[in-house]
Amino acid sequence: MDADLARCLTKLFWCNIQLTLKEYHKCARTEEQEKEITKSFYLKGASSVHILCQRLLFEKLCLLIALLKRHDLICFYYIEQTLR
Repeated sequence: MDADLARCLTKLFWCNIQLTLKEYHKCARTEEQEKEITKSFYLKGASSVHILCQRLLFEKLCLLIALLKRHDLICFYYIEQTLR
């Protein structure tokens, strides 16, 4: 994870600071998700885009954990124990 994305995640989850559209786009995995974020940003407001991005980031986290589970069981079990 790059440092810029880490800062965005920190703002999104811990500080509850409204991000810029560019920062929100870092939550997306696809162009379709970026379009959904843009639409939410301009039409529905800050709280809506905030919730959408939290959902997208949770999906990213689940995919990452699934990938780790398949390829690196030791790392997966460490993460699993840490999250408990």
